[in-house]
Amino acid sequence: MGKLFGTDGIRGRTGHYPMTVEVAMATGKAVAHFVGGGDRKQVVIGRDTRGSGSMLESALAAGIASQGVDVCLAGVIPTPAVAFLAMNTPDAGAGIVISASHNPYYDNGIKLFRGDGHKLSDEEEAMMEARILALLSNNKGDNAQEDRSGEEIANPGHIQPMSHVLERYATFLRGIYTQGIKDTHAATSNDSPLGTIVVDCSNGAAFQVAQQVFAPPHFNARFIHISPDGVNINKDCGSQHTEDLSKEVIKHNACAGLAFDGDADRLIALDETGAVVTGDKILAICAAHAARKGHLTHNRVVSTVMSNIGLSRALKSLGIHHEITGVGDRQVMAAMEKSGAVLGGEDSGHMIFSNCLTTGDGLLTALKLLIVMVETGEALSRLAEVMTVYPQVLKNVSVRPDKPDFMGIDAIASSIEQAEKLLNGNGRVLVRYSGTQPLLRVMVEGEDSSCIHGVCDEICRVIREYIGL
Repeated sequence: MGKLFGTDGIRGRTGHYPMTVEVAMATGKAVAHFVGGGDRKQVVIGRDTRGSGSMLESALAAGIASQGVDVCLAGVIPTPAVAFLAMNTPDAGAGIVISASHNPYYDNGIKLFRGDGHKLSDEEEAMMEARILALLSNNKGDNAQEDRSGEEIANPGHIQPMSHVLERYATFLRGIYTQGIKDTHAATSNDSPLGTIVVDCSNGAAFQVAQQVFAPPHFNARFIHISPDGVNINKDCGSQHTEDLSKEVIKHNACAGLAFDGDADRLIALDETGAVVTGDKILAICAAHAARKGHLTHNRVVSTVMSNIGLSRALKSLGIHHEITGVGDRQVMAAMEKSGAVLGGEDSGHMIFSNCLTTGDGLLTALKLLIVMVETGEALSRLAEVMTVYPQVLKNVSVRPDKPDFMGIDAIASSIEQAEKLLNGNGRVLVRYSGTQPLLRVMVEGEDSSCIHGVCDEICRVIREYIGL
């Protein structure tokens, strides 16, 4: 049994380690211990629309209840909604999401939140992983001594569905929007100051709640990919595949398109021309607007090393400090908490507005972006001009499973150094291992597209020669 947790929870192909019923049940037991066992605190479980979700839900719930802890089933609901529910449900000690985010239907995953709506820290995650692995190996030592069978518990936990969860979450989100446009909206005679918007729910977790959030009188919305069947989640739709959305935006002369991923914790937007507005651009738009209004605490924005260098240059021109952290919204949130920043995100579309919620939320991000459009009266294409996206190429190289220290190999280190010299300060090279697969990811950015492709190809060639499969 190998490492369980990747960049964002446990993830893999359903039925294959680590995404098995056995791992799910052990995870449930470990979470029960985390929230206090006999204290009878509750654990909230939500899932996306994958066919395997209910199976894993049952295994997790059984593991939790077997340890004397109650389970609240939220059903199909976005990942950030579970964080919201964990924060706002009496006695909730944790939240669990069953989702593989933007991955195909045959994958699934488990994400964990504390009762305060935050994802686990690195230290908490390491402790959780050790306990799960001990349970799986039937270790009866210290790591597993709290595991108790159902026969040993006089009063096992209850498993019951939660009521009105979509309405609670939708009301929370609509409140943020109405408060955000309060002054501007009061000055208009139109209930919906925006034009038509098109919303792509990716046949995923947002397919119901998005229709409640983007409803009249504030929105005139059209919805696509809202018919999940267990296998069509993320299939040719959503944040990874915006072709259908672009066509619909143009067809209906919409002012914007909004594309969520399978668990709706990320957003990719389209402007009125059908062109993609990346996560970095959304971050720059929201940062610029917040700074103008005096709402950008500490005048600071956090993003990951995967952000385009155009974001750093845009923020610098706006006089906003840009803090760069490791990959994953957990890393972004940790840096935000440390620095006091209230805005952070990833180019993939994860945005964190920490004065509203503790984790990335695609629907919340969409509303924040629409608020900027309402308040400025600007077209989204015009707002997106705040940032110039530099050409970027990203390639994956399959490498040995042991993932050796590539910078310790002179030829690879030299190829990266030569690439950086060639870019001469007008670009950057980022080489990092995948958190879940035996892949080395090579990203190169710069002003000249042909140059960065050549640079990337050369680095990949050397990697394949020395540590490739």
